[in-house]
Amino acid sequence: MRFRWTNSAAEQAVICMAVARIRCRDLSIEAAVAATLQTGRHCRNPESISDKQLRRLYRAVGQVVAGGNQKIS
Repeated sequence: MRFRWTNSAAEQAVICMAVARIRCRDLSIEAAVAATLQTGRHCRNPESISDKQLRRLYRAVGQVVAGGNQKIS
């Protein structure tokens, strides 16, 4: 099965929810992204996500957590 986002704003929602998990539950970036993807609300077949896409999510979440780029595009 192929990984895909459920809608156009799903990737931004995953980043936002991962940041919330990091700040509220004190999770690592990797654990927060994995927990967010596994809910199944934002994507289909999260186990099939490519390494490139996963690294991009980690980088985007890390930037927001560090206080860098607040607007995700």
